Amino acid sequence: DIWQAAFGPSSLDPSADSDGDGFTNLEESAHGSDPWDAESRFEFFGIEADPRGVAFRFRGAAGQSYRLEVSEDLASWSDSEDVLVSAGGEERLVATGGQKIRFLRFRVGADRDRDGLSDFEEALLGYDPLSRHSDPSFAGGDLARLSRDLSSDAVVSVGDGFLQGQAPTLADASRFLMQASLGATMEDIEEVAAMGFDAWIDAEFSKEPAAMEPEIDARIAQELDTFNQHRHYAWWNQVMTSDDALRQRLAMALSEIYVVSDQVVDGRAATEGLANYYDMLGRNAFGNWRDLLRDVSLHPVMGLYLSHMQNRKADPALNRYPDENYAREVMQLFSIGLFELNPDGSRKLDASGLAIPTYDNEDITNFARVFTGLSYGGQQRSEGQPSRPKDTTDWTQFFWGTWDFDDPMLFWPAQHDTEAKTLLRGVSLPAFADDPGRTPMDDFEDAIDNLYHHPNVGPFICHKLIQRLVTSNPTPGYVERVAGVFDDNGKDERGDLGAVVKAILLDPEARSLAALDNPHGGRLREPFLRWVRLVKAFRPAPLDGGYPIPDWSAMDELEQKPLSSRSVFNFFMPDYLPEGEMAEAGLVGPEFQILTATTSMASQNYWGGSVMWGFAWRDGQSMSFGFPEETALVAADDVDGLIERLDLLLTYGQMSEQTRQILRDAYENRQSWLNDRTTVAVLVRLVMLSPDFAIFR
Repeated sequence: DIWQAAFGPSSLDPSADSDGDGFTNLEESAHGSDPWDAESRFEFFGIEADPRGVAFRFRGAAGQSYRLEVSEDLASWSDSEDVLVSAGGEERLVATGGQKIRFLRFRVGADRDRDGLSDFEEALLGYDPLSRHSDPSFAGGDLARLSRDLSSDAVVSVGDGFLQGQAPTLADASRFLMQASLGATMEDIEEVAAMGFDAWIDAEFSKEPAAMEPEIDARIAQELDTFNQHRHYAWWNQVMTSDDALRQRLAMALSEIYVVSDQVVDGRAATEGLANYYDMLGRNAFGNWRDLLRDVSLHPVMGLYLSHMQNRKADPALNRYPDENYAREVMQLFSIGLFELNPDGSRKLDASGLAIPTYDNEDITNFARVFTGLSYGGQQRSEGQPSRPKDTTDWTQFFWGTWDFDDPMLFWPAQHDTEAKTLLRGVSLPAFADDPGRTPMDDFEDAIDNLYHHPNVGPFICHKLIQRLVTSNPTPGYVERVAGVFDDNGKDERGDLGAVVKAILLDPEARSLAALDNPHGGRLREPFLRWVRLVKAFRPAPLDGGYPIPDWSAMDELEQKPLSSRSVFNFFMPDYLPEGEMAEAGLVGPEFQILTATTSMASQNYWGGSVMWGFAWRDGQSMSFGFPEETALVAADDVDGLIERLDLLLTYGQMSEQTRQILRDAYENRQSWLNDRTTVAVLVRLVMLSPDFAIFR
């Protein structure tokens, strides 16, 4: 508690009045006064008339903020004048409004920069109460900065007192990596505990991104058969061998927002194309969101998936009009959502109390016109001729040019709608006839800018990322803090995804262990990612120099595998309400949409058989979990040490006592035919069956 750190020990009795000034310590903490100084207290002097309205006279606490609210009916309240920050001593706060003021309400405390720390707390910490980024060199925002310091061995000055940070424990590091990676070994956990969260994130930002496509290209260069499954093998090889753990986690999260799928595209688009697309998401994971949206919109796989590839301008005589599929989804799913949002992600309401749509059919039509004239970019390759750049004046190349999945789509001007267009919030794009030299790419860039600057983008995209990384039901304050970082990273840059990721992962709602006791916190872990975490934790030996892990049945048994969603809305809807207690409480649970009786049983069979007997069988050989460190603990009859290790690797140090007892009983009563390795496998299977493994908080 910041107030306690500044003024007194944590052992203060809330109900006591330590300085005898007539206010309890609890009341003094709410006001921000010194519990040891009788002169430091709130005191009301009276209300008096003022030419501007009504004046409220009182004694304030130095650094504390005060404001007045006025009302005519006790139902709706509005802030009067600006917030007053007291210098200590007598203050005078005026409520304007003249004869319209019927009721007055006095408020203590404000958070003018809306960063999650009150003005008073920021004053004690030496932060700037008017900036989310008191330290511009730290991009995650002030509250994440404080969380960072308290998650290290730093000493944080608070007024005349201090707060002592605590370096992360192994359990803290494991929990962090549940959010920030696809899986972790014990060495990974120990590294985070030694480095601290912020330093680890910064180190991840500096790593070169891994890539799948070179593996696919190598097979093609060797004239080997290359099918969709080889792209899945390349995904596994990347996940298992690359060291850019945070980027890999973000690439997976982004692939569930900017959805493309091998359920729709096939052939080279499903091998080279999807590999290139996923690599593109990884490259953009810590960059600027505008670049991400631009690259997504121009990617040939997205052009095929949402059908703006070879989208042509209207010809009413032929009853031909631009395809509106991508134009709709780029707004609904990829940028601003269906309804106008407040900074905290809640919906804005009109005078009738109804949600306000962000766009209408006319907006869709105009964006569709922007996306006309696009076709495959890259090189034109013809038999007997050298490769050459595409000729965007050649209409035959628009329809039948070489399929290229390495380069963004290009515009063919003759196929592009050149008339004036009106986009969101009344932004107009001129007709080409009125703007000599204007190009289709100018239309495109202006449309991307139109979306980029929409105020919905921050809360809409940040809410989705928080859901994927931390919790299904983030508080409005959490969303607003992260969205504020999206709007401005402290360096006047909008859309900095690296800053957003840091703000998400270091926010107290992600780091505080209070989330463990929050019945509304956490999320159901995605079934495929539970399998990935298991494989990453116990690292089976590679087979044929790689990780050809079979997952062709994953969509049937788990309803999930990367880049295979059956719908552009992802494997599950972000606002899915599971029936029963969660729906009654208004809590969404996206991942519960693919949790059925069938997938519950199938997933355990999918994981369990692999843990016990191996997987990826090939020519009589297979990959298998050797469990060398765990087997050594069994050999030493150290069941408690084994349980602690499984807890850190699989349940982030939060395994319940009930689950621990189940494991002890299974160990003590195991069948005689089980050897040390299969004993470990049985216990791992039991952990996988537990709610501790399924639910993350």
